[in-house]
Amino acid sequence: MDKIKFFDFPNNEKLFELKPEVGRWFFIPFGLIVSLCMGTVYSWSIFSTPFETALKAKPGTILLPFMVLGIMFTLAMPISGLYIYR
Repeated sequence: MDKIKFFDFPNNEKLFELKPEVGRWFFIPFGLIVSLCMGTVYSWSIFSTPFETALKAKPGTILLPFMVLGIMFTLAMPISGLYIYR
């Protein structure tokens, strides 16, 4: 039986100036770095209690800058997508 081929990969295609079989492995550490950066959003719950204690503030006042950052980040992503070269 013939081997099923879904698409032909171009012979001159390169990832990071390497053959695709080698260059695709660079996406694993890049994905890990992106995941770690997105995880900082969830780490706020770890830092909020020490901030409240040290600054003797109410939870709402500590949360406000983080909430504004999250809203601005969320609103900026679709807008920044318009500027990405396709």
